[in-house]
Amino acid sequence: MRDVTAGLAIAAVALPIGVAYPAIAGLPPVVGLYASILPLVGYAIFGSSRQLIVGPDAATLTILAASLSQLPMTGSEQQRAVVSAAFAIAVGVMCLLSGAFRLGFIANFLSRPILTGYLCGISLALLTSQIGRLTTVSVEAKGVLRPLIALGGQLMQVHLPTLVFGMGVLLLLRLLRWWSPRAPGPLVAVLVGTLLSFLFNFHSPGISSVGQIPADLPSLTLPIPEGIDLDDLALDAFGILVVSFGSGIVTARSFGAKKSRIDRLRSGEHRLRTVRRFPGERGRLPNSDQ
Repeated sequence: MRDVTAGLAIAAVALPIGVAYPAIAGLPPVVGLYASILPLVGYAIFGSSRQLIVGPDAATLTILAASLSQLPMTGSEQQRAVVSAAFAIAVGVMCLLSGAFRLGFIANFLSRPILTGYLCGISLALLTSQIGRLTTVSVEAKGVLRPLIALGGQLMQVHLPTLVFGMGVLLLLRLLRWWSPRAPGPLVAVLVGTLLSFLFNFHSPGISSVGQIPADLPSLTLPIPEGIDLDDLALDAFGILVVSFGSGIVTARSFGAKKSRIDRLRSGEHRLRTVRRFPGERGRLPNSDQ
């Protein structure tokens, strides 16, 4: 029963994220749903950690978006999905080769401050890249500060209903994290947003929605991107591998440090209980923590 509860808790967070994150790379939401379900089944069978899961990741999708923008494509969602699937297979093959050649020791040379700073930089870039979706203003500038400067010159074009709704959902997530950290914030935000859209017809004031998501399962085919140089594909796949590996190492080390602290605390409590027994067994006064 606890496994079922844990699975529902993970799904409550992972599925809304899976719907939202593909937009970073210009992919349809259904791609994120597939990436949130099938890889988890594989990781449950072959994974080595009881705490970690796999699924769409902001840092990885940011690098994927940059890689897709540099490749010669028509820009259609279908072609981007095919190339993204090819990237996924290439990164998977590289992961298998890295495991076969015992390259995990590279993690010992990746310091936590560098990885954390790098991922924070990606998070800031991701935040500014969503300005257009939050305000409906077309911002072509790249980077962290330039999109904000460009937005400052187009404030009159900001769609206020979209901005107010987006900031309201963000505020809801922050309040939930403060008021009830165990609550599935993304799921609650999606449910509240969906209910409000249904009740008040958000299409009337011009607030866009995700639209219909296909309910059928995908057919298993080997993605073969057309007009893409394999050398460019392999190089970009290696970049995705590095970022994904770095992001996973930060999370794994965080869980490892937490578990190590818990083990040390438990060990210390056991030793403390043992030491406390000695004065009582010898007719002396009990001692306390200092």
